Amino acid sequence: MSLEQLTVSAVTRLYPRDADGSPDFEAIINGEGIALLEMPHPDADGASGQFLECGPDGRPTILVNVKKNITHQRFTIAHELGHYFLKHGDRDRDTRAQLLKRDPIEMSANRFAAELLMPEDKVKFYRRLRYSTSRMAELFAVSEVAMTNRLKNLGYL
Repeated sequence: MSLEQLTVSAVTRLYPRDADGSPDFEAIINGEGIALLEMPHPDADGASGQFLECGPDGRPTILVNVKKNITHQRFTIAHELGHYFLKHGDRDRDTRAQLLKRDPIEMSANRFAAELLMPEDKVKFYRRLRYSTSRMAELFAVSEVAMTNRLKNLGYL
């Protein structure tokens, strides 16, 4: 098991998923004392989110661009939680240009987010049922791009 899988496993033991396998973001964020705030100036660089180890009120803080669609916001929150639980420290704003650099820490947070939102066992189950990528994306409440990447990383595509 990877570090990201082990960490998600520990997180979901503390904060169980719902019956559909979705993480309970509210329980995780409240339980960990994390501030979840709207990203200031989201149009400045199109950033999706950012993690601050010590935000404006002294708590760990996740900033989210609320102008992005809900599936994008969910992945962003999961990604930023990855930075928190994997102890990556403060991170720069997640802009498209920054993410294209393929920074190993950002890739690690993406793996955490993918495992949290699209658990491998559930993906395998839906694949056995021959669910389409778009159907699985709908069930996991993620974008088709995120679902396609997950399927590729698990060796299904």
